[in-house]
Amino acid sequence: MHQKLKKALGGILGILLLVLIYSFAPSRAIAHQLLSVFRVRKVAIIPLNVDTKELDQRLDTLTKELERIFPEPQVTVDAPIQKVDSLEEAKQLAGFPVRWPSYWPEPSPPHIQVEGRSEYTLPITGEDLATLLELAGMRPKIPRELHGTITVRIPAIVYLQGRRLTLWEVYNPSIEYPQELNPQILGEASLRLLGVPPSQARRIAKGIDWTSTFILPIPTQISRFDELEIAGAKAILLHARNPGEASPLTLLWVKDDVLYFLSGPTSSNGIIQIAESLF
Repeated sequence: MHQKLKKALGGILGILLLVLIYSFAPSRAIAHQLLSVFRVRKVAIIPLNVDTKELDQRLDTLTKELERIFPEPQVTVDAPIQKVDSLEEAKQLAGFPVRWPSYWPEPSPPHIQVEGRSEYTLPITGEDLATLLELAGMRPKIPRELHGTITVRIPAIVYLQGRRLTLWEVYNPSIEYPQELNPQILGEASLRLLGVPPSQARRIAKGIDWTSTFILPIPTQISRFDELEIAGAKAILLHARNPGEASPLTLLWVKDDVLYFLSGPTSSNGIIQIAESLF
């Protein structure tokens, strides 16, 4: 992946996850809350017409603020990344039907690695939530006695690593959160944190299903994108904006509870052919 695009995506997704975790409606305390679950069922792009230097500065500042405000999550990994010798072994370790491309335009097949279940547990308080939403320029009333826990779960990830091509198969990622979460508010807050004007952020947030959509806000100065289908599922193909750079393409889609990332320096037709050969 192009280095600037990789950095932007990493920072953006980190902030979006934190906003998802920490943005709550003020209706009642959550000491004994009912839980809801966010599951990735589709991918969508939000173009960001913001200056990349300004975005970098914003992300750096927000990262420092978030590290200051919130504690480190408790991380549990049942099985570290390990190399396997066959697709069948990968399926047994991962616990889902791992797919193998019948088309792979490199002289050698990819290596297979499997990572077991990962779980991230984060405690929250009303004071922390209020501070975060203030960073987004929002002033919802949050009870100071509010407290709870957010759990992020990834049952398994399979990595197919070639010489220059990479395929990730991420099985059923989910976030368990208190039912008091207001998806529209958290969506608006995340967009504001990325520099989208308040009225525009509010309008965009109203048109998105924030309970099942994996959102990728993409700076238009860095990347452009195409929407297409892979095996009947909607997919996003990202291109570096600068046509003179020999940068890789990145293709993302969700099918049958698996989030796929395919990246490498190939043509649009080539990366699509690899993806379609999985099914």
